[in-house]
This record gives sequence, C-alpha cells and structure tokens, in this order.
Amino acid sequence: MSEARRVAGALVACLAGLALVSCGDEEDDVVVGAAGASIEGEQSLVQLPHGRLTFEVTDAEEIPDGAASDAPSDGRFVGVDWTWEPGAGVPSLVSGFLIADEVPADVRVQVDGAWHDLGSAYDTSAGGVAGATFFVPAGDDVIAADVTLAVDFDGVEQTVQGDGSGLEAGVAAPMYEITDEPTRPECPAVLSPATVVGEATCEAAFVELPYVTDLGWAASGTTWVVADLSVTVAEVTVEGEDQPVVEQKETISLDGAEPTAVLLDENGSGGVLRTQSVFASEVGAARRLSYSRSLTTSQGPGVAEVTGELTAPAP
Repeated sequence: MSEARRVAGALVACLAGLALVSCGDEEDDVVVGAAGASIEGEQSLVQLPHGRLTFEVTDAEEIPDGAASDAPSDGRFVGVDWTWEPGAGVPSLVSGFLIADEVPADVRVQVDGAWHDLGSAYDTSAGGVAGATFFVPAGDDVIAADVTLAVDFDGVEQTVQGDGSGLEAGVAAPMYEITDEPTRPECPAVLSPATVVGEATCEAAFVELPYVTDLGWAASGTTWVVADLSVTVAEVTVEGEDQPVVEQKETISLDGAEPTAVLLDENGSGGVLRTQSVFASEVGAARRLSYSRSLTTSQGPGVAEVTGELTAPAP
C-alpha cells in the first residue's frame, strides 16, 4: 500500500508499544503493529462524512521477514492496513464545511470471533499522522472475507468484511448514494418596490447529508438539507439615480422553518450574496424554500428587496 496510509500513532492497548493485546496476555492474542510495512490483500471501503477509508486485508499467512521487529517466530496472521482520503466522496459544494478531523474515528477488527482495537483511523492532533500495518493472529484457514472491520464515527459504527462484502452502515448508508451533482431548481428573483429598477438573478442548489459538522447525525427519518443560494443585484436605479448594491441581508426558510445552522454567509463583489443554510427535513420529501434579501446601496440600507420562492423536488 502507498505511503498515503494514515493511521493514528497513539494506540489504546493492553501493552505499550506496537504489540497490542486484545484480551488477556496469551501470546496468541498479540496483535503486532509494524510502522511502514506494506501488504497486499482484498480491499473494502468505509465512507465517513468528511472522507473515505480504504482498507486492505490479507488472508492468514506468516508475517513476512523483516516486516515487524516484535513478530512472533511462528503462527499465522491477517494483515490489516488502511488509507485515509480526506474529502473523498464528499460533494464539492459542501466539502469545505465538512472537515471533521477533530472528531475521532475508531477502528476495530474481528478475527476468529475475537475483537481487537486498532486505534484511530486518522490523527486528530495538530502533529500530523503516522502510518502503520497490523498483523492480527488468525487460524490457518482464515481469509479476508472472514475478517470483520468496524469503524465508529461520532457514535455510529459501520462494519464491512475484509473483502468488501456485507457492508452494514446504519444511518450512515445515505453517504454511499451521494453524488457530486446537487439538485438545481429554478430560482426566481423579484425586485421590489416597483419604483426601483434593476436586474436580480438567483442560483440555487440543494444537497442532502446524513451528517453535518457540529450538528452531528440527522435524527431517524430525517436528513440535513443544505440550501446553497446566490443572489446577484449589482445595481439599482431609484428615481433616476444609479445606486451600487453594497450589501444584502437574508431571511430564509424551508417549509416555514428557519435554518438549524448557517455554513456560509458571504457578500462578494458585484452585489452577490452567497449563503449555505442547513435545515432538518423529512427524507425523500419535496421542499419549498422562501427567501428575501434586503438590499443596502451606496445611499443606505433598506432601499429595495429581492424575494423568491422555489420548490426542490423529492430526490
């Protein structure tokens, strides 16, 4: 596996160092860690809200010579390794707001009915990340498909077999269906009052997510809906006077509810305001979004308003 492997250097174990004991102190229970060792096996994927884990698991075999200094002289082991790819599988529309590396993800592996803790999937400290490979004691006939991997992220555990089969994702399952193309309904933009002349445009995009940083996992039967809204009004004319728009202030609701959180509220150049608002909503429902933007021009606040109402179809 490539040097991109990222596994936490600090490991919770019964014994210090790179030799881990799952339970008791019998030699057969020792899990051997080997920083920098390379293995080749079956692959499996676990998607997290802010990136993807790619595991590699071997069939039972003897530990290769020189792979681990603390390796027992006999016995068979399955090798376990993984790569952490931050941002992989995350919609680009919201990738900048789903960096949750401070939330730990803990890895366990089950071989021959025994569970072994392998530590953190990535390093949550500011000191960077370290790489490691683990050799887990196994019976002679164990193959990668017999091995169960478990990853716990913020209270939700996903499991998958070492050959990539049998994924059990629970409430995290929608992450495997997310595409990089959001829903983009038509977005009307009506400028008022009638005495104000100008051109207003709106672009809208919707993404459904089971998890949002700082909000956590969506409640059962619901999803987080991120509404990305950009309204542009560069200039308005009031009583024959051209007035550049310098600021917009937004009021927004989804099916009558205010946002649970706001990820982005940014006034850009040229009279643009882009916002990303997060709402809790029922899974699979069509939704109606209403917004208004109060415009501040070079002459002061409240000169005009842009309003719109749009429907995002059920996914």
